[in-house]
Amino acid sequence: MRSKSTLNQVRPSSKSLGNAKTLDQPLSLAEQSAQSVWSPNTPAWLTIVCRTYQHQAFIAQCLDGFLAQETTFKVEILVHDDASQDQTAQIVKAYQQRNPGLIRLIEQSENQFSKGRRAQELVLPHIHTPYVADCEGDDYWTDPRKLQIQVDYLEAHADVVVTSHDAFIENEQGERVSETKLPQEQQRDFTGLELMCGQAWILTLARVYRNVLSTEPIQERAHILNGDNFTTALLGRWGGAHFHTDIASAAYRVHAGGVWSSLSMDKRIQAQLTSDYWIHRYFARTAQCWEDRAAAHAWFLRWLDGAKRASSISPIQAWVAVLQWRLQRWRARLKRNRLWGRSGAA
Repeated sequence: MRSKSTLNQVRPSSKSLGNAKTLDQPLSLAEQSAQSVWSPNTPAWLTIVCRTYQHQAFIAQCLDGFLAQETTFKVEILVHDDASQDQTAQIVKAYQQRNPGLIRLIEQSENQFSKGRRAQELVLPHIHTPYVADCEGDDYWTDPRKLQIQVDYLEAHADVVVTSHDAFIENEQGERVSETKLPQEQQRDFTGLELMCGQAWILTLARVYRNVLSTEPIQERAHILNGDNFTTALLGRWGGAHFHTDIASAAYRVHAGGVWSSLSMDKRIQAQLTSDYWIHRYFARTAQCWEDRAAAHAWFLRWLDGAKRASSISPIQAWVAVLQWRLQRWRARLKRNRLWGRSGAA
């Protein structure tokens, strides 16, 4: 889907499991660790990224869900703790000691989120596996076959960059408040362009994706609170998405300490509007093909529609924004025409 000029900006996975050392039968990560199945020099095939902050009440259940995963390939667990003031890091270290060589901990001494630095860009340079799975420290997985199913699907479908599944919603007391987090219309496959244009809702705790995201800092990321949408849009540059109905729902936990769930509705709307605007700015700044320009346009319209619905901008401000956007598109088109003219003259 990408033009040749952009391929050198990322780290696409060209490997396949056929080149990796694998087990004859799936074995849980806990058993793999206990039996020292893998040598230290055996490369892992997937990294589980777990971002935590003040999750001492939940992190053990999250890690247990990781350890229960049954795979035929080597997995590593990367936990990023953003300077928690509770016992989160200590609990992770206890799991490290019981499972040597399986868990890596990045422990920040100062909170990075408050400085505008997102965990996503902080952990990316530490991921060297072909595949990545995400799960926040306050969520957990319930299906021990999850990782194996998702990696097997990606191995068999080169045009798919990410696979996901549904989740149920659980409150702080462990009570299930909803059997599904995703609307029915979101429980389907998506094209890469749909991902780029913000049409897909892929849950963070459900996704497994190819390690294709650039490790270079993205200047717009500091303004984007809803990083899930941004990651989905970025992944869309490299393929489509598959929705699994053959994986049991994971647990998405709603609690007072959650970054998103703790926000009031007004603040959520404002955070979403800000995120939409800066995702638009990113695609407009980095556009190198028509898909990028389509994504920039889609995110702009999404921001404009949301702003008008929320009455955060007046009709005049909306009109000015549309004019500025049209002027920006006209300048970009003029620049391309000039470059094509030079190329033709040469």
